[in-house]
Amino acid sequence: MPTQAHIAIVRLLQAGKAKYVVSGNHDNLHLKSGVLPDQIAELFGNAYVERCVQCSKRYYRHTQVPTHLRLGRTCDQPSCNGRLVRTGKIRFDTLKSLVIPLCFVGVRFGQLIPEEPLANAYHHAQKADLAIVLGSSCTVSTIPELAMMAPKSILCTLQETHYDNRFTVSLKSRCDRMMGDILAHLGLAIGTYTYTQQYLVEASLLGVENPTQGGKKGKVRMEITSPYPNEGCTCIESAVVSLRDGKELEMEESKTGFELEFSIPLDDESEKEEEVRPNGIRQKDEREKEKEEEERGKGEKEKENENNREPRSCWCSVTVRYRPEWGSIEPSMVVIEVPGLSEEDPIQRIDRVFVKEVPYE
Repeated sequence: MPTQAHIAIVRLLQAGKAKYVVSGNHDNLHLKSGVLPDQIAELFGNAYVERCVQCSKRYYRHTQVPTHLRLGRTCDQPSCNGRLVRTGKIRFDTLKSLVIPLCFVGVRFGQLIPEEPLANAYHHAQKADLAIVLGSSCTVSTIPELAMMAPKSILCTLQETHYDNRFTVSLKSRCDRMMGDILAHLGLAIGTYTYTQQYLVEASLLGVENPTQGGKKGKVRMEITSPYPNEGCTCIESAVVSLRDGKELEMEESKTGFELEFSIPLDDESEKEEEVRPNGIRQKDEREKEKEEEERGKGEKEKENENNREPRSCWCSVTVRYRPEWGSIEPSMVVIEVPGLSEEDPIQRIDRVFVKEVPYE
């Protein structure tokens, strides 16, 4: 989750007191806190962003992009189907070898740091009146050297660095405290940070079988996934399906969330009552019903059918337990009721939203 310092940066940007952010991290916390993509240069990429090598479109994911490059992930646009690559993965030895002269040469020859983010960072560093470096060890010289381009510079970190004497002001303090003091001096409030993650509970009737004993049964697939392509559900720790007969079935974790296949009885009281009625009466009822439907207008009939439709009863529930580190304003465990399935309605989808609120003072 973003820290108080991350949210403070957003407030400064919104108030027009800060103009641009240069980040050496690829943890996505700046974008997650509310910094806009055109307000930041992420020098080493972003582990939550992937790019299509064919159409060059960037996708900002809610979950971290897998590190393996050969997973067969393709562009979200079906007409493109290009290969997706992660932007946040670079070699550690490349990081350790960075020095500022090579970085500027890299802008020209495409070496080390990608040209676009470094060019944007260099452009804004030249125009800055004040540069603030937060929480950096300054072992990679790119960030401090960019800050030195401003007439005045501040370094806020808890450890000693080789650049301490080169900054206008060097503070040994926590970033949250210093940024909180800056906002207080400017009369700005941090407020509350709200993080949301959507997920989808879907039950599908895969098929129907009629065993000689035990009545009609259906094979059901239950899934919990993200509503977005190429994403998963990182906020959920476990999920259990509870059936009407008291059985509890634990869902298995998958690449995109959770899944489970099982069988359930499909017979209900209305079907049984229909089966025992005499054939003649049933046919008469059907003829009368068809005659009445022909006399009604199409729009009126649809409206009446909608009004008379009884809500489908719940045939199972899914107990979703959130990960402890995500502590939510909702209970850590939530029970979701799933409407019944039938051959006429073989799919039920329920949209849910995980919400976490972090109040900052």
